[in-house]
Amino acid sequence: MKKAKKYLLIALFMGATVIMGLLTFIGPNKSYSENEKRILAEFPQFSWSTIASGEFQDGLEKYIADHLPGRDFFVGTNAYSDKLMGKNTLGDIYSADGGYLINAPKEDSDEVFKKNMQNLKAFTDKTGIDSTLVLIPTAGYIMEDRLPRNHKPYRDDELFKTASTITDNISFFDVRSTLYNSYKEGSGVYYRTDHHLTSVGSYALYKDFCDYLGMSYPSKEEYSIEKIEGFYGTTYSGSGYFLTESDTLEIWDAGIKAKVTFEDNKTSDTMFFKEHLENMDMYPVYLDGNHSYVRIENPSAKWGNILIVRDSYAQNLAPFLSYNYKNIHMLDMRYYRGSMAEFLKDKDIDLILYVYGLDTLITDSSTSWLLI
Repeated sequence: MKKAKKYLLIALFMGATVIMGLLTFIGPNKSYSENEKRILAEFPQFSWSTIASGEFQDGLEKYIADHLPGRDFFVGTNAYSDKLMGKNTLGDIYSADGGYLINAPKEDSDEVFKKNMQNLKAFTDKTGIDSTLVLIPTAGYIMEDRLPRNHKPYRDDELFKTASTITDNISFFDVRSTLYNSYKEGSGVYYRTDHHLTSVGSYALYKDFCDYLGMSYPSKEEYSIEKIEGFYGTTYSGSGYFLTESDTLEIWDAGIKAKVTFEDNKTSDTMFFKEHLENMDMYPVYLDGNHSYVRIENPSAKWGNILIVRDSYAQNLAPFLSYNYKNIHMLDMRYYRGSMAEFLKDKDIDLILYVYGLDTLITDSSTSWLLI
């Protein structure tokens, strides 16, 4: 009897393994994961050379991991079991107090960060245009009181000091106290399920930046604020903590009649693309997501022309700045590959504003394209 049960369990296990394998390869596989907001691995190219090099085996392993039936369930089960066993601080995303999902400190490279700062310095020297650097600190640094015990250390202070030392020809607008004070006052400056600043956080930054430059700005009461429930960001998508409650995304509209133009000459009369609110990834509601080039024109503004060299943190900041500037030119060097000398011709740029999340500059070296 015991032997029969043993063989039955073995048969069930082998059967389940075979079925899962068949479903992985013959099931309706997707190329993109809406839940994780990333492109899934493709089936690797089969050849003698890819087998000999191990490339096929590595690719096959990634393909199976990405297309395993019930992947979301298994990822979530693993995340919650690790948390129950006290392994919350071992992953890339922490489950923090108040339902926050916060990125652990990146495995950073001092050399990458320093090189990025040197690139910004060199580009500013090359153009001779007044420039300001805005670094967005990590959510874990600002909200350290919510983190689990024994979390990895955040190096924001050290990196901010390095940045200000290297970029001595660039004005350094330090937003750490702005965001920290706003957070301690009870404002949700970061999303619970995403690494970006909320509209409240972006407005706090914008308001202090206007004071820094001596510009006027609308009061909070002058904005029409639309709240959209059901937002899940990138930290949620990569965490496995799929029981986390959704966020509220806000659109702050000052009624500015702006014209928006993209790199493909597509134009729009709005800065808020609400068709994205129908998708799982709602964040592209701000300026239609990631584009290599965006121009925002507001002829009614009092100030001139600004170039924002940026990552995605500027997508929600730029609509606030459109109140002040007639022309906002935005370049994302992760995607833009044009000549900067050609780009700057006839733009009559008054200010270059570098807006980056700290995590971008310790992992991505695309600022080198500024010097092409």
